[in-house]
Amino acid sequence: MTALELFRTLIHQKTGIYFRDETLFSLDASLKKRCGALHCDSLEKYHAQILNDKEEMDALINLITVNETYFLREPSHFKALNDKIFPEILQRKAPGSKVRFLSAGCSTGEEAFSICISLVETHGPAILERIEVFGVDIDETVLNAARGGFIGDTRSGGWTQKLAGGILPPRTAHRKGRTIFRRCSRSRSVFKN
Repeated sequence: MTALELFRTLIHQKTGIYFRDETLFSLDASLKKRCGALHCDSLEKYHAQILNDKEEMDALINLITVNETYFLREPSHFKALNDKIFPEILQRKAPGSKVRFLSAGCSTGEEAFSICISLVETHGPAILERIEVFGVDIDETVLNAARGGFIGDTRSGGWTQKLAGGILPPRTAHRKGRTIFRRCSRSRSVFKN
C-alpha cells in the first residue's frame, strides 16, 4: 500500500471522508502542502507522525475539508421545511415542547442559521422559543466561527441587510462587514465537533 493509500484509509477511518481514485490528486496536493509547511520530507514520515498526534490530525482534517456555505443554499429545502415538514412536526409535538434540528457539515453555520431565518420569516420571532438547531462539523476552525455567530457579508447572499433590518430580534447587529447572530447563534444554535 502506498503512503497516499495509507492516508486515504486513515482519513476515511477518522472522518468518513473517502477520496476516490479520481480525486486522490487533491489529497496528494494537500498532503504535500502540509508536509512542506512542517518541513517533512516524505509522506511516509508524515503518516508515522500523524498517527500519534491529534493536533496534527485536526490540522490535516481542516486542510482537506471543503467549507462551502452560504445562506439559504438550497431554497427548495427551506420551502419544504416551512410548507410541509415543520408544520407536521409541530402538530405531533406537545404544545411548548422544543423542535430540534441537526445541520450536519455545518461549516461556519450559514445553513444552521438559515433554518432559524427561514422559520422566523414564516412564523415570526416567537418561533425561536420553540426551536433548537444543532450544527456539527469535523473542522474545529469553522465551528469556532459558527459559535461566535459572525458571518461575512460576502457569504450572505444579501440576507444580512434584511436580517439587520428586523427579521431576527434586535440583538442581531451589523458591524464592520459582518453580521452577528447573537440570539440565534447563542440561544438557539449549538455547534459541536
